[in-house]
Amino acid sequence: MSGITLLSVNWNQRKVMELMLKSYVRHHYDDRLELMLVDNGSDDDSKQWLTDNKVPFIDLPINIGHEAAINAVYKKINTRYCLLVDTDIQFMANCLDYRKYLDHKCLVAGDLITGDVLGSAVKPRIGAWFFMFDIGKMKSLGVHKFRDTHEWSYDTGSWMTEQILSRGFTHHQIDRKPGDIDRDVIGMDYGTHLHLGKMSWGLAHHKDRIEEVAMRMRYVEEQLPLYADIDLKGKFK
Repeated sequence: MSGITLLSVNWNQRKVMELMLKSYVRHHYDDRLELMLVDNGSDDDSKQWLTDNKVPFIDLPINIGHEAAINAVYKKINTRYCLLVDTDIQFMANCLDYRKYLDHKCLVAGDLITGDVLGSAVKPRIGAWFFMFDIGKMKSLGVHKFRDTHEWSYDTGSWMTEQILSRGFTHHQIDRKPGDIDRDVIGMDYGTHLHLGKMSWGLAHHKDRIEEVAMRMRYVEEQLPLYADIDLKGKFK
C-alpha cells in the first residue's frame, strides 16, 4: 500500500470543483493521480463536465450527505495516505510534502481547530477541508469509517481526529495566515493551499452568506482562465 488518494465530494459546485482539480494537477502531476471523487446528486452541469473531461467519479443519484458519501468510499481507498479536501480548495504549491511529517507517531496533518482537549462540547478536529492522514494505519487499527456516531458534537473530521489522537498519535499543525475568514476573498490562506469556505452551503438557509459566497465565486471565475492550459483527461485514475 503506497501513494495518496485525493478524496472530495461535489454537490452543485462545478466551477469550484474545476479549480480544485486543475490546481491539484498543476502542482502535483507526475504520473496518473489517485482520485476518489464523489458527485453527491448534483443537478447542475457537474456530472456532464466530469464525463466530458474524462475525470473518474462515483455518481450518486441523490444527495446522501457529505459524511455518508465519504463513509461510502472509505473502504475503497487502497493507498497508504488519503487527502480529504472540500471542493473549495485551491492548491498553491505541492501539498504532498506534508507526508514527510507522517510517521509512526504522527498520523495526520492539517489545521487543528476548536482547542486541543478531547471531550469538549464541540470536538476538536482537523479541518476536513484539508485532512491528510495515514488511512492504511487507521484501517490496520480497525477504523473503517470517517465517522461512526450520531452524537451532535462531532462533525466531519472530528470523529476521525479523536480516533487518531485518543490512540496516542500526534498531528502536524498546518497554520493559517492572519485574516478575516468571513470577509476576505480568500477565506483561509495556508500558503500551500487556500480554503475559500462555505461555497457549498445551502444559501436558502444561510442568506447572510450570499454576498460572501458571490464574492468568492467571482474570485473562482477570475482564476479559472489561469488554468486553461490544464487538460484533465488521463490525469486521474
